[in-house]
Amino acid sequence: MPFASWLDPNMRLTEAHIQLPRINETDRSFQITTAPVTGTLISSIRRMGLLNPPVLQEIESGFRIISGFRRVAACRNAGIDSIPARTVSRDTASLDCIQWAIAENAFQRNLNLIEQSRAMVLLSPFCKNPKALSGMAAELGLPDNIGVIQKLRRIANLSQAIQEMILSDTISLSMALELAQMDSLQALGLAALFDRLKLGLNRQRELMVFLQEIGAREGKSIAEILADTPVVKILNDDQSDRVQKAYRLREYLRRQRYAEITRVEAEFSDRVACLNLDSGIRLMPPANFEGMDYRLTLSFSRIDQLQAQLNQLCQVVDHSALKEILNRS
Repeated sequence: MPFASWLDPNMRLTEAHIQLPRINETDRSFQITTAPVTGTLISSIRRMGLLNPPVLQEIESGFRIISGFRRVAACRNAGIDSIPARTVSRDTASLDCIQWAIAENAFQRNLNLIEQSRAMVLLSPFCKNPKALSGMAAELGLPDNIGVIQKLRRIANLSQAIQEMILSDTISLSMALELAQMDSLQALGLAALFDRLKLGLNRQRELMVFLQEIGAREGKSIAEILADTPVVKILNDDQSDRVQKAYRLREYLRRQRYAEITRVEAEFSDRVACLNLDSGIRLMPPANFEGMDYRLTLSFSRIDQLQAQLNQLCQVVDHSALKEILNRS
């Protein structure tokens, strides 16, 4: 391995054959990988044996795994009683074990965000400052940008469920960092909503802001808002697909957040309907009804269509509904 010569001075490896019951698989002190044990791996080990022995550390009750969690679990599932392994003594420094665990993973494949996060958290206690952590990360094939490292360390505190959503690309690193700043239950509730509706980042952010601002105004948690009857009905409607549910939820939350604007929009729509405008004529209000400048657009392909629209506009000028629109307080 390319990193063996670098670590060997502190990592004296001994080849041995270890009984599986002596390996403590519940000790996850050095686990980096997030990948599950697959049937393919189990079948491969049954057919060809364990080609790359795991690295274990002696402990009082037997051994704990430094690297090779999936391989050990696959061997157990394959019904194997003992396996070849490389072992280090119990007095081997934790940092050496951590570096080996990271290196064996990072030098063979690209680590995902959660694996990088785990690695940074393991290394952090041994680095006096961000610069030192950056240098050690670079030597181990990890991101060495200090800003990126800080972000990776923050997502390590997220729940297992949210971390799995990051791995499945349901939640981006950007959104994960925002969730990391929230109460864990609130973050989990939002993440579950995003996963259920398969929302993109922009829509996730929009709904999160709506929920936070409604909650701040009404003194309610996000979980309480999501448990409101109208929201539950939208999410549990079997007649709507997830796209329709996302749209209806967005409209409901928007109405709750901007009740006054919603009321004004409804009044505007009712008054525009009274004008009976031609399909090629559109009357548009100022953004968020802030200001008094309205915009009128005409769509036509023939002169006679334009003439008909102009004639209608001459009649609309004196319509009471238009005057109500323009005279709004």
